Amino acid sequence: MLTKMRMLELITLTFLLLVTNNGFAQPDTLNKLNSNGQKHGYWKRFLNEEMDPVKNIQDAYFYGYELWNNGKELFKFYKHKLGHNKFVYVGEQTTKGNPIPVNGTFTWYYNNLIISTEIFSKGLPVYFKWCDWKNKKKNPKSTLCQVQFFDRMYNEIRGTYYYKEH
Repeated sequence: MLTKMRMLELITLTFLLLVTNNGFAQPDTLNKLNSNGQKHGYWKRFLNEEMDPVKNIQDAYFYGYELWNNGKELFKFYKHKLGHNKFVYVGEQTTKGNPIPVNGTFTWYYNNLIISTEIFSKGLPVYFKWCDWKNKKKNPKSTLCQVQFFDRMYNEIRGTYYYKEH
């Protein structure tokens, strides 16, 4: 039989759990439109083994989240044009038709030069770095790289912290 003190502790704990889970939880923004019918928040996207978007779960190895702010894309998955490029993935392995959240590092190479590094955690982009090697032949010491951090903010908007490296 529960004592009055133990019963009071259980009621208090239950109340705290309910308030914490309901009162302070973030609103769900997955696959939502704003009042103007524009994408806003996170949108789930299925991806193949090369991180290219696919239409259905049967062709997917991964899934990730695109990020939109009132119809403007902050991050969106695009089809990669590998051509002579190659890529290396360091992260959890999966099978076709059983997608898991993207979690790891993707590195793209062109002629053994790193042209892009993308880091994801739990399906969300964390860090991207793209380098333009096209001008390397003209000026071997000059390479433009663009870096985007998705865990930092600019103008109070997640995923917009960006800078260029030379």
